[in-house]
Amino acid sequence: MASAAAERVLSIQSHVVYGYVGGKAAVFPLQCLGFDVDVVNTVHFSNHAGYGRAGGTKAGAAELNAIFESMDWNELMAPTRLLTGYVPGAEGLSAVAGLARKLKEERPEIIYLLDPVMGDAGRLYVAADVIPIYREMLPLATLIAPNWFEVETLTQIQLKDLPSLQQALKVLHEQYRVPNVVITSIPLQQWLYDVLPPGIQPPADEEHLLCITSASPSSSSSSSASAPSSDISTVHALSVPLIQGYFSGVGDLFSALLLAHFDPIAATIGDAAAAAHEDPASSLFAPSSAPSPAPSPSPSPPPSPPLPASEETLALQIQLEPQPQPQHEPQTQLQLQLNHHHHRAHQTPVSLAAAHALAKTHHVLLLTDAHARTLPEPERLPTDDEEDTAEPLRRTRRMKGRELRLVQSLDVLRGQGVRVRALNAWSGFWG
Repeated sequence: MASAAAERVLSIQSHVVYGYVGGKAAVFPLQCLGFDVDVVNTVHFSNHAGYGRAGGTKAGAAELNAIFESMDWNELMAPTRLLTGYVPGAEGLSAVAGLARKLKEERPEIIYLLDPVMGDAGRLYVAADVIPIYREMLPLATLIAPNWFEVETLTQIQLKDLPSLQQALKVLHEQYRVPNVVITSIPLQQWLYDVLPPGIQPPADEEHLLCITSASPSSSSSSSASAPSSDISTVHALSVPLIQGYFSGVGDLFSALLLAHFDPIAATIGDAAAAAHEDPASSLFAPSSAPSPAPSPSPSPPPSPPLPASEETLALQIQLEPQPQPQHEPQTQLQLQLNHHHHRAHQTPVSLAAAHALAKTHHVLLLTDAHARTLPEPERLPTDDEEDTAEPLRRTRRMKGRELRLVQSLDVLRGQGVRVRALNAWSGFWG
């Protein structure tokens, strides 16, 4: 994470009054890490759509442009980082794209994370006319964080084997000139499992998801040093067990943490201390092959069966283990445990940032899941469309219990007791 002392983030995404999705899931974590955050709401809703009923308004292009212009007139438009998420329509997205383009021209060094929120699990939840606008925005981004479905939508490539995955990354890096790509919530289908290197391949008897980072040689001064000249990018990955259940706002939280921890000058795992020195509580950075330690004193789910899964099982859910801190050492001390192999293994700025974002996101989910397990049974019922229709508040009670426990995760967001696992280099990804 770069020094946040003089850093200001402009966050442009959705807002809800109740709960934690969109900006509500992103702004607080950024502030906890020392960033000043200017907030532009693309929608203002009572709650997220998972409740089944929501009221509020959407910001149109005229309203968004009025905000952008007024900030400019008053010399208030001076972000060092830009985060854009959900924008409901093409006109509004065009206004956001225009601002991103203007900021990039005025501040070429601005770090821009584009989260192209369009859909999931094969289904769009925005109008199709936003897709070409997102494609036009890709060259403006420093890094993007699409899920599996959004990669397919942006590249028009069905991800069905290693060559198609290679082609999709090639399109993003070469055609759209995106320096850093993070693909989240990748379902670990059999073909993908079979091509994973041993260091990334998880146990076959568990459900897992995959997170992939891909950094082009232009993304940092040294990222090309460890990659053969024929490679399009340096690829890292981490497989993570799937936690069943419905949690909204996790992708928004992950994107905010990814942006916060992205440091363009952090290029090797040996530089992890430099990348995290402004986040002194970010604790242990250990090889992903290390055995899971015993649970920390932080709240964790009891050894009971997982919560019933809904039909909307969250795509990005991370299973790591918290690292207990020795009682005689302050939790603010950064610890680096690196074996010889991982000390030599090259990391990129985006793989380092993703490691921190994944770990912290998981710990927030641990706290949220632990809390949900303590709720009365009516608030833990599985999804049943027929019963939910007959009794709408049944769904509401269930959603309330699964809102992210962000405020209760303050120490986690600052890195206290969080064990960060390095993503593994995917050697031979490009053949």
